[in-house]
Amino acid sequence: MYGTMIATEVATEKSSRVMEILVSSVHPIVQMFGKIIGIAWSGATSSSLDCNWSWTRISD
Repeated sequence: MYGTMIATEVATEKSSRVMEILVSSVHPIVQMFGKIIGIAWSGATSSSLDCNWSWTRISD
């Protein structure tokens, strides 16, 4: 039980450290535009799926 908890904490700490290194190595402007593009892409995909689902329900 304790071994699993320790292993989970070590894995979490390692992944957050890797993420910290990746984030600090990217220029802030690139990071900002990446977030904006990712959010826009996610919103467009979600809207597209919602419209497709609505159209399917209407046409039945």
